Amino acid sequence: PILPITNLNRLLSDPDVRSFLGIEINNGILQSEINEKEVGKGLAQLANHLLHPAFYVKRIYTKDDRRDYLKKFPIESQPDLSKKSDKPWLLTDAKSALPSKKTAPSPKERKYLIPKSCVLTIDNPKVEAIYHELQQLDVTKFRNAVAVTFRVFIELSLDCYIEANGLDKNPASGKGFKPLREKVSDVTNHLINIKAADKSVCKGIRTAVSDKDDLLGIDTWHAYVHNPHYSPTPQNLLITWDNVQKFVEILWSNVN
Repeated sequence: PILPITNLNRLLSDPDVRSFLGIEINNGILQSEINEKEVGKGLAQLANHLLHPAFYVKRIYTKDDRRDYLKKFPIESQPDLSKKSDKPWLLTDAKSALPSKKTAPSPKERKYLIPKSCVLTIDNPKVEAIYHELQQLDVTKFRNAVAVTFRVFIELSLDCYIEANGLDKNPASGKGFKPLREKVSDVTNHLINIKAADKSVCKGIRTAVSDKDDLLGIDTWHAYVHNPHYSPTPQNLLITWDNVQKFVEILWSNVN
C-alpha cells in the first residue's frame, strides 16, 4: 500500500501532532531530541492508521479533528517524551518522516504557478480553494487571472498566520489596513524569532515586496491595477513563486 502523502502532511504540519510525536521543524527540516525508538513507535502507528482502508481524511481534516485523533491514539504507541536522545537527530536520517517530494519542474517546463510537489495543509476553505486553483490554472493562458490570484493568496496566507499567532493586525501608522510589506515584515520576523525559519528562507518574500518591479512589490501592483498596458509574463510569475515557495510552506506549517 502507498502511504497517503496528503494525509501525512496534514498531520505533520500540525504543531500539536508534532509535539505529541516528539518532533519539531527547524528551517523546514523535521528533527527530534527524543529517543529514535520512541519517535519511531509513534510514527509507525500513525502510518498504520493512514494505510488502513477504513481511515478517512475527515478524521484529521480540522485542528479539532486532529486533537480528537490524538486523544484516541493507542497508549502503547505513544512516544515517551521523557526519553531523550544524546543529541538532536534529523528524521530524514532514519527515512521515517515525510516522503521525498518530486523535484518541481523548472519555470520553463511548468505550466502551473504552484507545482503539484508543493503540498500545503490549509484549514481555511477559501485559501485552500485558491491554492488548488493556482495548481490548476495554466499560467501561459491565464496569466492575468494567475497574477491576481497569486497576490490574493499571499496576502490571505499572511493574514491567516497573523491571526493564528496573535500578531498585531493594526498598521504601524494606526490608520487604514496593514500594507503587504508590513505584514511580510511581521510574519518573517516572527518565524525567525521562533526558529521556524532563517533569513535565507525569508529573503525571497522580503526581496519581492521591496522590489518595485516584482508583482508582490507595491509599485508593480499599482501599475498592474491601474495601467491597462501592463501585464506580468508567465516566466516572471513562476520565478516569483519559486522564490517564495519555501517561505509559504513554513508559514502554513506554523498556522495549522
